[in-house]
Amino acid sequence: MRLTLPPGLVRLVLAGILLAATATAGALDSAAIDAFLERAQRAAGVEPAPVVDDAGFLRRLSLDVRGIVPSVEETIEFLTDPSPHKRADWTARLLDSPERGAHWAAYWDKVLIGTLEQPSAPEAQYAIKSRWRAWATGRFNDNVPWDEFMRETVSARGRTDQDPETLPLARWRMAPENMAGTMSRAFLGSQIQCAQCHDHKTNPALTQRKFWEFAAFFGNTRVVPVRDEMSGRLRAEEVIDGGVQWRLPIPDLQPRTTVEPRYLDGTAARRRVVDQDGKPVDEATQRAAFRSMADMRRQAQQAVEAGDPVMIAEMIENRDPVTRIRDTRREQLADMIVERDRERFAANFVNRLWARLFGRGFVEPVDAWDEGVLPIHPELLAALTADFLASGMDIKALEAKLLATRAYQRASRPTATSADAPELFAHAALRPLTPDQLLASVVAVTRMQSGGALGGEDRDRLDRLRLRQAAQFVHVFGNDEMEWTSTFEPSIPRALYLMNDDALFGSIQGRTGTGILQRIREASDEPAEQVEYLYLAALSRRPTTAERVALAGELRAATSRRDWQALMEDALWALLNSTEFLMNR
Repeated sequence: MRLTLPPGLVRLVLAGILLAATATAGALDSAAIDAFLERAQRAAGVEPAPVVDDAGFLRRLSLDVRGIVPSVEETIEFLTDPSPHKRADWTARLLDSPERGAHWAAYWDKVLIGTLEQPSAPEAQYAIKSRWRAWATGRFNDNVPWDEFMRETVSARGRTDQDPETLPLARWRMAPENMAGTMSRAFLGSQIQCAQCHDHKTNPALTQRKFWEFAAFFGNTRVVPVRDEMSGRLRAEEVIDGGVQWRLPIPDLQPRTTVEPRYLDGTAARRRVVDQDGKPVDEATQRAAFRSMADMRRQAQQAVEAGDPVMIAEMIENRDPVTRIRDTRREQLADMIVERDRERFAANFVNRLWARLFGRGFVEPVDAWDEGVLPIHPELLAALTADFLASGMDIKALEAKLLATRAYQRASRPTATSADAPELFAHAALRPLTPDQLLASVVAVTRMQSGGALGGEDRDRLDRLRLRQAAQFVHVFGNDEMEWTSTFEPSIPRALYLMNDDALFGSIQGRTGTGILQRIREASDEPAEQVEYLYLAALSRRPTTAERVALAGELRAATSRRDWQALMEDALWALLNSTEFLMNR
């Protein structure tokens, strides 16, 4: 029996083959991505939405690249720019902005760290994570290749206050199974922790034994508290390799079973032991180290029983160099991820970036690669992955390519035929702002900060306010620590927070002295112009005729400055609480 395919489908399959071949040569461009998607849309009889207008494009671009709405000055500059290339020019401009790295750091904070077990106070959590965020911000702004970022995270050692890249491991204390689950989920898109207690239910190849073999790569990773010598208070945590114990027991399994570090494909790690300078260590030195570490463990246990944290800190700080030997299992794991799972590792990142920009991934959820979920448009995913690899895993280059597509720039209002086919990306998805995007955008719109205009005492107060507000936003708008998503859904507590938070009201009223309403008043006495400025600031667009007429009429009827202030406060509050402001459209 001969199988006959519809002509449209034949063309689509051939297009996918050609697309993958092009990408292998590193020449995939935005036009090729659009051509593939538009063929798929035509084959399905779906009409794509038109390209979004300039105001909508700039707001979306700014939120996706920098995690913040554009300033009113930027919006006016963009809307009045006559250049036919302004979208490309502004994309390059925002990709080079320092806020881009901070936006990426906020995303990977959610994936790699989540909610810390300790300390419990939101402000303290945010302060601790701010060091890691600053480090990650720098790495993304430096555009380090994706495999380099992964290696630095998986093999991190040191103190969290001096080597912030250690925090994703340190936050799990002494739990190699959680370290393994986090790294697999983040860098391979695989929820291997589902096999922690039993064989995986939907992926028979992922057995409990395989999970613990993977966890054994972190079997000797120790997290040690670093305390102040005088007060005994916790200052930081140190990630160390606690010896070279090679095998890891599978908990609660009878008879007792131990496993050695093996990658998910069965590749075993090599027992390679090195000193603190990375030089190989002979067996005699290893035996001496074992004896020294056994003595240290006994002394540490005595110090714990005696409640002497200072002694523990001194032991860690002054431990004999012979005890600082380690094996290289975590470095080997990083190598295996890149060498043995190269395409999967790269495709996982491509999928995550696509989901951030388009509202859903090729594989959805993004960490469900082993859950029996088949990717949509597998040919396009393969082509983008090949192109990403050919570029040396250049994150910024991949971002620029996707941002330049018509698919990314389409309007969010679906057509009659695209509404029921979100997987074809024929219209833009409406996405709720993340907690970080929301906080940064409220700060920007209300002028709680104004490009360095504040200084000294006011700047310190603003920094403290932002710290408190950031912690509160993460607490109110965040998710359960094991719910690895970076968006929030509308809820009553969150709505009440936005409607009643004192700091939000203070910023609207301009208590900082540089509020947006004061700037509007100083800029113009004409109500229609004041309304336009307000809408450009809050919603990154000009008001409609009806919006302008309605609010301007009320402002003209105001008989005092106090009445004007009250009207504008109400209007700004309403705009900041509107669905339009809370969504990336």
